[in-house]
Amino acid sequence: MSLAAPKIDGLWERRPDNQFRCRWLACGDSYNGNFAGVVCGYSGHGCFELEHFVAIIADEQLVNLYIDFRDLVQETEIDFREVCREYLHICDASEESTWEWNSWSDWERHDLLLLKKDKYTHTNLIGDTRQIRSGKIPHLGEVCRYIGLTASPAINDDRTQC
Repeated sequence: MSLAAPKIDGLWERRPDNQFRCRWLACGDSYNGNFAGVVCGYSGHGCFELEHFVAIIADEQLVNLYIDFRDLVQETEIDFREVCREYLHICDASEESTWEWNSWSDWERHDLLLLKKDKYTHTNLIGDTRQIRSGKIPHLGEVCRYIGLTASPAINDDRTQC
């Protein structure tokens, strides 16, 4: 399954070797007023994370964040496989979209998330970063912080869409 038009929000930072390291990249889609997808990025000390997630939203607030066997908001155990099947399909398709932007071979060989060079022209160069936004992902800043990324969009991020 692939997403027809996934929402994407990402930022890559230029490194001394002139490659762009992923600070965060989220891909996904809304379903039943909630959001499901994948978020990945740098978590510090040379480590990167890639997580499937489901964000349950009520009254515009993030009330549950399902990742693996935890609800990170409520701090309870869950079984991600028991989440609605449609959410799981969105997560799987979102991971495919993630690899359209980041190099799978660098991830597999070196545990690095680097922007593919053929995607440079699809991002905006702002200072020493490359950025993309094709749709707003609700509560992305909170999701990034919950999974331990060292960077995330601001809560009231008003960047224009790229």
